[in-house]
Amino acid sequence: MFGRGQIIEHGTDFVTVQFSKTNEKKKFIYPSAIQAFLVLEDAETAKQYKKYSDEMVSHNAAAQAAAAERLILEKKAMQEHAKALKKSIKKPVKKAKAP
Repeated sequence: MFGRGQIIEHGTDFVTVQFSKTNEKKKFIYPSAIQAFLVLEDAETAKQYKKYSDEMVSHNAAAQAAAAERLILEKKAMQEHAKALKKSIKKPVKKAKAP
């Protein structure tokens, strides 16, 4: 779509590519843009990007699993707290009617 270009800037979550035909600079989300929108011509660079991408996927999966586990524990704690609260609340005692 944009033609050939060169990566001119790279961050932990983005790459900026300057395209030859239009001289435009476009910023892409990294690593998802690699393979989806951008094709790397240099085999060694492609290998490095693939390795980094795989590491990011693995790291994100581990972080999501840890977050899910925390949510489960928090939900259990809230349920136990609600149960304890119900037990501690005493039902109102009816007053005896005066004769």
